[in-house]
Order: sequence, then structure tokens, then C-alpha cells
Amino acid sequence: INTLSKYGYKDEYKSLVYENIQARLRGHLLSSFASIENGVVINNGNKVENALGYCTLYGDAIGAIGLIGDLLKTDLFYLGKVINDLYKKEVINYNLLPQIIDNKIVWDFAPSAELKDNQVDPMKWFYHDFLIDSIYNNKQYSVEDIMQMYLDDSFDLDISKWVVYYLLDEPKLFIEDLVWLINTMHNNSFKLAQTPPIVCISSNCFADIKQSPLKFVQSYRFKVLKEKILNKNRKEFKI
Repeated sequence: INTLSKYGYKDEYKSLVYENIQARLRGHLLSSFASIENGVVINNGNKVENALGYCTLYGDAIGAIGLIGDLLKTDLFYLGKVINDLYKKEVINYNLLPQIIDNKIVWDFAPSAELKDNQVDPMKWFYHDFLIDSIYNNKQYSVEDIMQMYLDDSFDLDISKWVVYYLLDEPKLFIEDLVWLINTMHNNSFKLAQTPPIVCISSNCFADIKQSPLKFVQSYRFKVLKEKILNKNRKEFKI
């Protein structure tokens, strides 16, 4: 901060500026530790974070290899429990793993970048994992296909319960969330292009996807479906 002020930047900065300074200093320290130990930094970004660009370039986006970059966050929840069961002890802190009680997520310690007070990750876990995996899974579903599924109430029951849990059975909120997700993916795709090589374990690994940092353009079908969804009353999902 003192150095920035010497270059004439003496005003209060946006919170994100302070957050990124912390993340990049953390990356600098990890790189220094790795050099001292004659090792490399491992990148800990998961598939959801990579897809959304939820990282700081030259901060937590650094690393020589991404070991979990092809795993959804929900995969990591499951993996943590498996590791603890395998070793019969708390290798992965249980307070980091969610409990699903009565179709609700219960956290002892919700996922967070921990770069500001009371910060929590903006992702809607389980639901956004489904969307990202569907869109990247060899184009299993297009964005418009997902919108049609919403209109037809043809989501898998397991997904429907998360739609309701996050209040996305309200059409306006569903559209706002979907547009936020797709725009975030497109706007931050330049970050994904600069992340370390990812260990691929699925058929829809990011390594096989060419990234183009272009804005999301709503297709004609997208616009038609959007109007249909917004003109409907609150969805009643079968759960």
C-alpha cells in the first residue's frame, strides 16, 4: 500500500484491490517457499472455480500443475469423506465438509477465499456444479436446453431440490442466476487460458476445450425461452 501511494495512488481502493494484493502476495510467498524447497507450487483450483474464473491471476491461479482442476466442488466433498474413511481419521477437516440435512446444506465452515470479513463463495454448490458439468460435458446440454428443462420441469429430482433450495423456482431469480453464471464464465475465460495444466480424469476436461475470451451472445432461442420463463408464475418443482 505504501508503494502504491508513492506512485500517486493514495485514495481508498475498492475491496477487490485489497483482496487481490493479498492473493498475489500469498502466491509470491508460496513460490518462494517452493524455490527454497526445490519444489513446485500445486494449484488447488477446482472445476467450478476454474470455469467461473474465481481466482486471482498471479495469485491463487499460479502453479506448475492443477491436481484437482477436473473435479467439481461436490466431487471434492465426496473425496474428502472417502479419504477420512480410508485412513479412519480426520485427514480432511470435517468442518469443511457439508452435511445434507432435510434437503439443506449445513456448514460448520462455508467455503471462502478468506480475503475479507464474512466472505463466502458466491457459488450455489450442487446446482452450479450441475450446470457447469452439463455445459462442458461434451455439450451434453446447451444453456437453452437447461432453460427448456426448467420450463418443462424435467430436471432430475436431485437437481430440482437444489433449484428450490436456492429459491430459483422463482423464474426471475432463475434467469438472473443463469445469466450471471454464463456471463461470468465468458468474461473470465482469459483466466482459464492462463491456469496451470490440469490433470484430466473426465471426458470433458478443460484441457480439451479451446477458450475464446468473448462476451456471451444470447441466441434467438435463448431470448424466446427467457420470455416464456419470465412470463410464467413461480415454478412448482416436484421434490
